[in-house]
Amino acid sequence: MKKRVYIAGPISVGDLADNIRRASEAFFKLLHAGFAPFCPHWSAYSGGPYNNPVPAILPNGTVHSDWLGADLPWVSVADVVLRIAGASKGAEMEVECADTHKIPVYYNIDELIAKESQ
Repeated sequence: MKKRVYIAGPISVGDLADNIRRASEAFFKLLHAGFAPFCPHWSAYSGGPYNNPVPAILPNGTVHSDWLGADLPWVSVADVVLRIAGASKGAEMEVECADTHKIPVYYNIDELIAKESQ
């Protein structure tokens, strides 16, 4: 079975479109390397109209803790976490969750691929 990689990184801090682009690039690089990546950044598209490329960051009356409440259970079942560079309280909490569950955290995608490929 493919290893599950949770992609942790900034979403709402900095440029939203750039954050989503960087996470998406990591997703496809991991996918092509044979992993099963999970990209929570794509949830930013869940609240806006489909023709809006970057809708509201916290759509449908949600708050930050709603999203962490949905994301941390995914982190806890991941095999590996990739931490994308950039300031993010949420991503730091995801790293803490990974550490608690003894899930390896990588800060470099090429190192992750080299060490975790089966």
